[in-house]
Amino acid sequence: MPVSRLRRLWRRHHGINVSRQTVNRRLLQHGYRARRMTKCPRLIVQHRVARLRWAREHKRLQLGHWRHVIFTDESRYILNHTDGRQRVRRLGGENLWDDCIQETTQAGGGSVMVWAGIHYGGKTPLVVLDGNVNAVVYRDILENHCLPHARRVYGNNFCLQDDNARPHRAAAVREYLDAEGVQQMPWPACSPDMNPIEHAWDALGRSINERDNIPQTLQELAQALTEEWDALPTDNIYKLVDSMPRI
Repeated sequence: MPVSRLRRLWRRHHGINVSRQTVNRRLLQHGYRARRMTKCPRLIVQHRVARLRWAREHKRLQLGHWRHVIFTDESRYILNHTDGRQRVRRLGGENLWDDCIQETTQAGGGSVMVWAGIHYGGKTPLVVLDGNVNAVVYRDILENHCLPHARRVYGNNFCLQDDNARPHRAAAVREYLDAEGVQQMPWPACSPDMNPIEHAWDALGRSINERDNIPQTLQELAQALTEEWDALPTDNIYKLVDSMPRI
């Protein structure tokens, strides 16, 4: 809790009146530093029960099983992304200097939605999507990108992982996968943090931010995402897949 609230609690319950500096100093002495809170999906009791049940059902799976799973997902990247993490070291009164200002644009200047999958041994090509994903778009992704890649790598010996987004569970998609004989991994709701591809998405975002030439248009962003996805080290993908028994 904030230092100001700690001061009020001590004064109210113990009659001790101390300065902010004293409270902050004592906290630092004991290793308590102000840090950003860890973000995770909002989970209700049913979600937690389902996640625990899924973990118990899959905890005995060996690496050989996970190495035949295609982990897939969509992700959205904003053109002018600001996450509040950027810091600037300045003197008092310099807050409006050009070098101390982080410019923002309405809705981040637009965004690009992409789809991809990872597996032990590599990754699928990145698919840049035109708009949002619905059942028709997702079926097209499976038919033209996901399944051809999976079969080139594994033949028919693979399992498809996707989340419970409505387009993924549409009747037309289920019928298509059943007709193709594709095995789908059951997945608990509200569990993106359990999908190793999330770490690949984070790595992709960092790669974009570290480019010498930051994309200035949505077309440039889409091109940069494709280039950086292709350049992601395969060794990192190996490690992500092999981390599944520890999730």
